[in-house]
Amino acid sequence: MGASLIFIPEFLTKGFSDTTINSTIIGMLRGAGGSIIPYSILYIFLALDPYRKSWALYVILVANTLAIILDLGSVIFGEYNILNALIDIPVELISILGIILVFWTNKKK
Repeated sequence: MGASLIFIPEFLTKGFSDTTINSTIIGMLRGAGGSIIPYSILYIFLALDPYRKSWALYVILVANTLAIILDLGSVIFGEYNILNALIDIPVELISILGIILVFWTNKKK
């Protein structure tokens, strides 16, 4: 999916609309594809041994926190409405909760 968003975002969007898609949206889709690939690799790398690779937990924690702040900032600046932000924020919060649980279980051991 990430590679498809990077290399053929126009093709992927044609199924949703017969009109021309704004180039800004195409750029956003390419950026999303570019983030999906490293995130997937990072999560797989972390799933193999979460306790010895705590640096990856910090990277994901910072990235998800920043993503929530940026989503809320986009709502405040009127770039999109709160319903759009509510698509991403719960997933980011679940990821943060998972990281907190890993830290908590690691601390108990």
